[in-house]
Amino acid sequence: MSNEMGTLHCEEIADKGKENLAKELDGIKNNFKKVQREKNKILSGLKLSTADKKDLDFSVMIATWIDLRKKWMMEVVYYTFTFLDDLAKYLGLSYEEISCYFIAEFEDFLRSGKKISAYEVKRRSSEGAFLVFSEKSKSPDVFYGQDGLDLLYSGLHKEKEGQELKGFVASTGGKEKISGRAAIILDPEKDNFSAGDILVTSMTRVEFMPLMRQAKAIITNEGGIACHAAIVSRELGIPAIIGTKTAMQRLKTGDMVEMDLKSGVIKIIN
Repeated sequence: MSNEMGTLHCEEIADKGKENLAKELDGIKNNFKKVQREKNKILSGLKLSTADKKDLDFSVMIATWIDLRKKWMMEVVYYTFTFLDDLAKYLGLSYEEISCYFIAEFEDFLRSGKKISAYEVKRRSSEGAFLVFSEKSKSPDVFYGQDGLDLLYSGLHKEKEGQELKGFVASTGGKEKISGRAAIILDPEKDNFSAGDILVTSMTRVEFMPLMRQAKAIITNEGGIACHAAIVSRELGIPAIIGTKTAMQRLKTGDMVEMDLKSGVIKIIN
């Protein structure tokens, strides 16, 4: 994680205090125990064939692999960012600047000392998002901000006129329907978000946790039933609809939306 995110998480930990953190950890452990008890109860009432048991064991193994993959990815990201932070200090660059380099550009910088321009650093760090098209032996084409997002989603998610916005219900939060104000979040460190908003993003990651704790509900473009947003929303006990493909393009910050937590359909209600 970046220094800013590390600072943010440290501040969050300090605000909660040791006693509240201990209670939260106990709550997580108790929730796992509860899930295990419910699982054992369900299994004890089922008459499973040998083939059924093999299928269940295989499913458990796959789910474990998915969790381990995510754990390893988070470790790689953490150590990569830590390494970049140390390297930036060694090379006399800011962390923001070094994190804006493409791999080929950084290799060129290490060989020749050639830096990307301050203008390019500013664009890549302030536009919110950018899309890179790269072909072998050719310079990459870069599309910034909304241009990049429009190009990405127009190519990946072509939708029919009037098609309903729908995803997979990852967590009901104990409700059948819920409504609230949508907040589109590209950068959890910079974008405005108020407690009680419905968090709408492409997919959540660990740096989204402070916002997820304050969110009334979560909607994502991407993700499956074992993705970060699905797991965390169930742990937090808040509603989540994932894998909508186009929520970020069809909703905007300030929209009042209704989430049907049976069908997975999302509607703008004003």
